[in-house]
Amino acid sequence: MNRGRRQFRGRPVAQFVPNPKLKFLDQCHEVMRFNQLAARTEETYLQWIRRFILFHRREGTTGQGTGGAVPASSKWVWRHPEDMGKPEVREFLTDLAVTRNVSAATQNQALNALLYWSTKM
Repeated sequence: MNRGRRQFRGRPVAQFVPNPKLKFLDQCHEVMRFNQLAARTEETYLQWIRRFILFHRREGTTGQGTGGAVPASSKWVWRHPEDMGKPEVREFLTDLAVTRNVSAATQNQALNALLYWSTKM
């Protein structure tokens, strides 16, 4: 059996591509629906992905702006999750353990949400 691959009538099905016009978290939601995650799992994973994004925002202004992507008056500088990798995930999980003092089970849940996002998106 081809584990991890969807098949329809014996043929592999291409990976689902979410609507590019949607916001990032809405795209994540579409992919989770396609992969038939349980509603509670979907909700929890989206919360962890949202927390990860919020953790990596930085306070500051961009001055002149960057071609309209971020207005000059913006209080926060955001990074798209696709621009982040292992170091950012490590920093986030370390913060959960050290600063927020969460349990190992909570860290594993956050890690699984981020792993799902990185492999499916």
